[in-house]
Amino acid sequence: SLEQAAAGRRVALVVPAGDVSLFSVALPPANEARLQQLAPFALEEQVSEDLEKLHFAVGARNAASGQVPVAVVARESLVQWQAAASALGLEPRALFAESDLIPSLPGHITVVITREQLLLRHGEGRPVPFPADDPELALTTLLGAGADLSATHVVVHAEPADWPRHEAAFEALRPRLGSLRVQLLAGGLLSLYAQGIGASAPVNLLQGEYRPRGGHEFDWRAWRPAAAALLALLVVHVGGSLFQAHRQRAESARLDAEIERVYSSIFPGQKPGATPRRTLEARMRAVASGGSPQGGIM
Repeated sequence: SLEQAAAGRRVALVVPAGDVSLFSVALPPANEARLQQLAPFALEEQVSEDLEKLHFAVGARNAASGQVPVAVVARESLVQWQAAASALGLEPRALFAESDLIPSLPGHITVVITREQLLLRHGEGRPVPFPADDPELALTTLLGAGADLSATHVVVHAEPADWPRHEAAFEALRPRLGSLRVQLLAGGLLSLYAQGIGASAPVNLLQGEYRPRGGHEFDWRAWRPAAAALLALLVVHVGGSLFQAHRQRAESARLDAEIERVYSSIFPGQKPGATPRRTLEARMRAVASGGSPQGGIM
């Protein structure tokens, strides 16, 4: 069964590209939780639905552009996918949009043919879904109306059963393209997506309140009682140290007063100075060696 096959393994779900919108936005440096809070405001004008009904997940910042990839999905869809996985006995550690798993190839446009859509990715840009029936429209929309198709290199990935329905439309484009290469996936689209998990840095939708809590996920909430006890112990330790330091200062002040009293009884009218013990020892050595100004024994 699927549950037995997944036992002891990390499970990732792949969801339809049409249900997830992918963006790249400029966000200030922050941790994941803070970026999730900032993303809705950065994309407020680019999404049409109520922000409260959407979930925003962030990916790793692009080192070259400085922008952060953001995946947007309906909260209702996330709940349904997690419920479906639970019904199958699965506990997914990650959930990816299939469009986010398309391999990136610099200088090329990667096209993945699904049953309902064409997923296009220009170089390392964010993937964009298009209707499946018009590849020319998808290419010109992605590149712009004035794009030179003769300088465009296209790589198409498709399952053997799906390619015949699209072959004629792509072959009609071949003379106008710089190059067209077709790769038929004997292992299906999942074999391509599996490669993309490690190669394309996809955004895991299971973030924030949807993050898995079991397994190897670390949950700080379980450690709150221990942290509170440690904090209380630290407070007691610091308080004890401060009290001990106060007692030591008081004892030191008492000894200084006693030293000054004894010194004054030996040398009336004289102050012991900052180091009374050293002063007294010096005077005693001087007397013992006969170096006293009076030359007598004290």
